[in-house]
Amino acid sequence: MSKLKMWVAVLAVFLCGVLVGAVGGGILVRHKAKAAFERLRTDDGSYLTSIMMKGLARELNLTDKQQKDIRPILEKTSVDLQIIRKNTHQELKILGNQTVREIKEHLSSEQNREFDKLMKHVHLHRLLLPPADKKP
Repeated sequence: MSKLKMWVAVLAVFLCGVLVGAVGGGILVRHKAKAAFERLRTDDGSYLTSIMMKGLARELNLTDKQQKDIRPILEKTSVDLQIIRKNTHQELKILGNQTVREIKEHLSSEQNREFDKLMKHVHLHRLLLPPADKKP
């Protein structure tokens, strides 16, 4: 085997490794982000409190007493944020449903079918519209 063929083979193996690493890394990052988002979404407040507490302790070099004093404040904030998130989510759902209904009133039957297909591909569709078998 000539030196040129050997270097081409080494380069090809290297590039394959880079490609696999990039794709695998992207999948891992996406999976971790999705898991963290899901955990925050379903959190009772303790996970968010823990994240905020760790960040403050690290950035401000808080003493144990300061952490003990601040933790209840963060716990209350976490509960308040959950309530706000729930209310906001409901309001977004109502607004989304209203918007879709109003748009559909101005579309032909064919356009409505295409609009329905389009909405299935929109990421916010899951947040704004209830499943087809449920009434808004």
